[in-house]
Amino acid sequence: MISAHPGKPLIFQRTIYWERGNFNLTERARTEGKWAASDSLMKIACKKYPDVYYIKTDASSGNDESFTADGVHPTGFGYSRWERSVEKPILNILKKYKIK
Repeated sequence: MISAHPGKPLIFQRTIYWERGNFNLTERARTEGKWAASDSLMKIACKKYPDVYYIKTDASSGNDESFTADGVHPTGFGYSRWERSVEKPILNILKKYKIK
């Protein structure tokens, strides 16, 4: 993928926090394990490839549980928070590549 698009940014994002882990310690541990694995692997990829970026999302800021409808699927407000949490980092990356 990188060789097919040299000099183009490849942007990856970490999954958002899922409310279902609030009271399910097994689910929370599973999610945190996924985050740790993706954070570790993406750190390596970002160092190895200059055009690879990794953004950590934060749709759940505020901890008011209004970001999911059922503990898993974001509400419209949740998607809005998700978008706002990645907007600035993505715009900064695109600006670096002179992409509007």
